[in-house]
Amino acid sequence: MKKNNKQNKKKFIEKRVRHDNSVEIIVNETPTKTWWGKLAIILILVGMVLVPVVMLFITIFSGSN
Repeated sequence: MKKNNKQNKKKFIEKRVRHDNSVEIIVNETPTKTWWGKLAIILILVGMVLVPVVMLFITIFSGSN
């Protein structure tokens, strides 16, 4: 018999409430294995590499006028 994958699948983020009413968030997998984690990494890399290079070109060419 086939087992349903959704029954075996663990939640990615679990939220637990402690006895002192503080909230504990547990991440079960690395974010690089999920689609939103990969998207976040790509957005961070674009923001740290491409945006400064584009701004550098803009300042160089606007200063030459």
